[in-house]
Amino acid sequence: MSGPHPTIGAWEREEREGYYEAELHDWKLKVTWTPRGKDSTGGFSWVAERDERKVESEQLHEEPELAMAAAEHVAKDDADKRTAEVAENKDDEDD
Repeated sequence: MSGPHPTIGAWEREEREGYYEAELHDWKLKVTWTPRGKDSTGGFSWVAERDERKVESEQLHEEPELAMAAAEHVAKDDADKRTAEVAENKDDEDD
């Protein structure tokens, strides 16, 4: 497999339904298999949810690990932005 790899070992597989889920930086992440259809080759998609926000994959991934890494990227980017905002607000308070 080439490309990004998931960074957390917290992904758990729901045996009966066959999806993967994890929580990272207050985001609930879920990776599911989409079967081959008339217009699709099939693959793995992801959904990331936090509070009222929901972000979904725009493409199918060949490997579940690629979908996991993409979902994690959304959660990490958001966490980095929130951290920067807190630091900026703290700097403003210190002035």
